[in-house]
Amino acid sequence: MHGPAKQKVGTISNLLVDTTGRVTGIVIDVGGFLEIGGKEMVIAFEALYPVVEDGREAFLVEMTKEQLAVAPPFKRSP
Repeated sequence: MHGPAKQKVGTISNLLVDTTGRVTGIVIDVGGFLEIGGKEMVIAFEALYPVVEDGREAFLVEMTKEQLAVAPPFKRSP
């Protein structure tokens, strides 16, 4: 997942779906180094823009890595 200026801001790790099967949110891993010290957060599905860059499919979001880093973390229910 990329933000402004094609900066990598995170990796999609899961989808949130409602009872009808509609995707309502995207869980992304942000921050950390080599999967250590990062956090998961959720953004609305409508906030993503699918694009093709260099022949590869990707998603853009209008948030910087810094903005995502200070967003509240996603808490999974037990």
